[in-house]
This record gives sequence, structure tokens and C-alpha cells, in this order.
Amino acid sequence: MAIDPRQVLATDGAAEVLARLESVGYIVQRELISSFLNALRLCKPFYVQGPAGVGKTALAECLAAAFDLPMFVLQGVEDLTLADTLYRWDTEEQDRWVSQMVTASLQQNPNLDLIELLASLRARKFAKEFLMLGEITKAFDYAATTKQRCLLLVDEVDKLERKIQNMMLALFARGTMRIPRYDGIIGIAEKEYWPIIVVTSNAESPVSHPFRSRHSFAVLPRPKLQDELQILQRKVPTASRALIAQAALIVSAFRLKSGFVEYPGIREAEDFIRLLWQQEVEVITPDVLANCVGLLVKNEPDYGRFLKRETLEYLIAESEVTHAEVEAFLAQT
Repeated sequence: MAIDPRQVLATDGAAEVLARLESVGYIVQRELISSFLNALRLCKPFYVQGPAGVGKTALAECLAAAFDLPMFVLQGVEDLTLADTLYRWDTEEQDRWVSQMVTASLQQNPNLDLIELLASLRARKFAKEFLMLGEITKAFDYAATTKQRCLLLVDEVDKLERKIQNMMLALFARGTMRIPRYDGIIGIAEKEYWPIIVVTSNAESPVSHPFRSRHSFAVLPRPKLQDELQILQRKVPTASRALIAQAALIVSAFRLKSGFVEYPGIREAEDFIRLLWQQEVEVITPDVLANCVGLLVKNEPDYGRFLKRETLEYLIAESEVTHAEVEAFLAQT
């Protein structure tokens, strides 16, 4: 059964909310904590911005898992329409229903005025049964009809057109919206029942100020080394700490090396470690690293640059440098 994280925060405190997230493998980075908890306290959407692969989407997924929340997801892609995000009328079903009702009505009473009958039916066809809700309105309708908590993830909102962003404003500000021709409202006014909303952005395109102003906002940078070591250990708990440490240092050194178009995130580092552990690699060598190029590099210009011998040897050498954070990680039991 769904558990309300807002209620857990109010009754058991922030430590319990964070502990539940950690129980499903998510470590909330320090940069998120205050803004995330304030979003829960005020029943506001939580907007988190940062580069790809730092754990923005994972926060929503783990939040749903930790509190057993039904999850609604709108993936931001170009050319999404109003129908994809909010609603559309099922015109084919409406027309079919009108036709069936005309036939049935005239069979019962052949003397009916057809014009009046059509006018009446056309007004009645804008009922909720013909309303096809998009992912955003589905979440608010679920909250309104069940009085149960759910989670709504709007992933990569910066890829949505400005008009789509602005169409969400009423729901995110009031919890309800009116749809033309529909005699009613979608959503629920009582804030305590609103979906838990997480909105992510890679900051590839501007997002309107009115939209951002509805949220509690946080910027999530790439995690610090000590945080990434803990995250990766949670992600691949069967791997040895020594292997995790060497792989994390290689990825960290790669990110600091200039001249590349893109750099790996936590997702890529996790795949890298998982493969090495499956193949029972104990020490990463330049040749081993070269065989993993497709997990760390995802574009053609970087591919050849990464495979240069001097690059591979440099990354291996950097992974052998002593770091206090790594020593502390290795000393943990």
C-alpha cells in the first residue's frame, strides 16, 4: 500500500525519509536534501537540474519504490502534443456513440425531431468517458478519484515546447484544471492529495520562468568522489571495493580530461563495474579498459580519442594515485 512521504516527513522526520530512500539504493546527495524536503513540506513539485547520468531520474524511481507509490511518467521529447501530455477527446468513439444513440432513439420513437436529438447528443458526448487523459492529468485524476498518493515524473522537461510547459501551470499551482466543453474539473484542490512531482532537466534548452517558479529547485552536479563510491557500491554490491575504487577513479580522471565531447555519468560507471565484475577482472589494465570503451564513450569523435594508448595509460595511472576518500572507502567493512 502506498505510503505518503509527506506524512512520514511530518511524523518521523527527515532522517526516516532519507533512510527509506537509502534502503532501495538511493543516496540523496547533499545538494538535494533541503530543496527536496521543502518540496514535500509545501506539497510543491520538485525541480532538479543537472547533467545526464547524475541520478535525477533515479531519485523519482527510488522514491516510488521506497514508498510503494504508483508512478506516472512523462518523458520529455520534442514534438509532444497537448494530447500526449494533458488530454484529447476520443472523437471516433464520440461519433460512434452519437450514431448508436440516434439509431436506438429513433427505433424507440420514430417521430423524434432529429435536429433536436442530434443537438442533445452532441452536448452529452463531452463526458469524461470520452476524455483521453495524458500522463500529467492521469496522475492528478488518480489522486482525485482514489485519494491515494502517487508519483509523477516529468523527465527532461527542457525538451518540451514552451506551450506544453505553460499548459501544466494550472495543475502545478492549483491541483486542478478545466477542459473546454467538459462540465467538470480534472484534479483535486486539496494539496495533501496531490501527486509527489519530480521534474528533471538537463538544461539543454531554457525552461520558462512561470513554470520554474512553481517548484522547489535544486541543481545536482556530478557527485563528489566519496559520494560516487558509495552510490556505486550500492548499485553493484557484489563487486569488490577495490574494483569499484579503481573504476571510479578512472571515470573521475576521464571527466577531468579535456578535449572530449561527452563524459560518463553514474549510469556508465555502474555498467563499467558490473561488466568487470561479471568477467572476474581484479585489476583494470589499458587493454581491459579499451575493451570497455562502448560503456564509457557514446559518440564517434570521443571513441577514437579514448582508445589512444596514451589516453588509456593516463587513466590507469590516475587510478593508482592515492586519495583519502578512496582509502576511507576501502577501509569500510
